[in-house]
Amino acid sequence: MCVSAGCPNRAHCFSQGEATFLLLGQGCSRNCLFCAMGEEAVTPVDATEPQRVAQTVASLELSYVVLTSVTRDDLPDGGAAHICQTAREIRAHAPHTRVEALLPDFGGCRRALFLAATGSFSIVGHNVEMVPSLYTRYRSGGGFQRSLSVLHALGEHGIPTKSGFMVGLGETQEEVLSLISTLSDTGISVLTAGQYLPGRRGGITPKRYVSPEEFEIYAAHAQECGIASVRMGPYVRSSLNAADCFREICK
Repeated sequence: MCVSAGCPNRAHCFSQGEATFLLLGQGCSRNCLFCAMGEEAVTPVDATEPQRVAQTVASLELSYVVLTSVTRDDLPDGGAAHICQTAREIRAHAPHTRVEALLPDFGGCRRALFLAATGSFSIVGHNVEMVPSLYTRYRSGGGFQRSLSVLHALGEHGIPTKSGFMVGLGETQEEVLSLISTLSDTGISVLTAGQYLPGRRGGITPKRYVSPEEFEIYAAHAQECGIASVRMGPYVRSSLNAADCFREICK
């Protein structure tokens, strides 16, 4: 996933024994304009993937992994069972490795969310990606209220939750501060925010580049709202220093 998404931090994370794995193929059911995944067709589920990922984690002796996936609206459970099976395989092959999940919204399916919340994860995340006013323009098939419902539903099961968003797409500072407050109300333990950077040819152009000082304002507000672990800056991505964030909320 680190390479597929064009993440600027992949060398740093791998040097720390951390990596993110993209499950369920490269093809996404949706075509959000900000995404680096492109427009490949969805592919049949590879039943061998959970074991292969687990074997890779074990052979690389990774200490912390994040499992994420494209959105698969074509699957009855959105791929939740497959993601959870991958986590179980990692537990079996690498029992000392922490496993985090960064989940799609599963179309709001309660059964899928229950599977994810009760799976073999240390923490589960779902990114709202942007302020609500930009959804119609940039997030095809997504819904801000649905994403909030996902975070609420995951948190109901007692597992720590996490979210993240991008800036630089045309939002106002007031909208960002309001978004942070709203996310805090869902009970999340970790919040990340970074600068949007185009990840593919033809991707949308950033409306502006947010200064480090403005990120500091957002981070301070998140901490004032009581969010335990906050990471915000131009190159921050949701999986950056994920292990450190988890350790912070366990103190």
